[in-house]
Amino acid sequence: MASTVHIHLAPADLEDKLDTIVKLLKELKMNEAQMLARLSALDTALGSVADGVTKIGTETDGLQVDIAALRAQLANAGAISPAIEAALASVEARLGSVASAVAAVDAKVPDTALPGGVAP
Repeated sequence: MASTVHIHLAPADLEDKLDTIVKLLKELKMNEAQMLARLSALDTALGSVADGVTKIGTETDGLQVDIAALRAQLANAGAISPAIEAALASVEARLGSVASAVAAVDAKVPDTALPGGVAP
């Protein structure tokens, strides 16, 4: 948002005009400081969200490994009871649901470089 201020100076009101300019400059500085504070708070919040998503991704990867190992052990043991099969299917379905939710959150933010060349 660009603003243009036109000031016509006459000796009689020069001091008032200068006071107005100083007041506007102070307001701009305050607005900039407020915006920087809000951006800093948002950056911190986004960092927390990113940490949470990373944690979920790591836990999901671990669960996938554990489920694959459990399936292998059960396959080597022979017949699997219907109760075990149902429980395993439920865990796999929940894991798929969590993975889909994480992918949906990831899809909301484009994987493009941020201003200043900062990687996403």
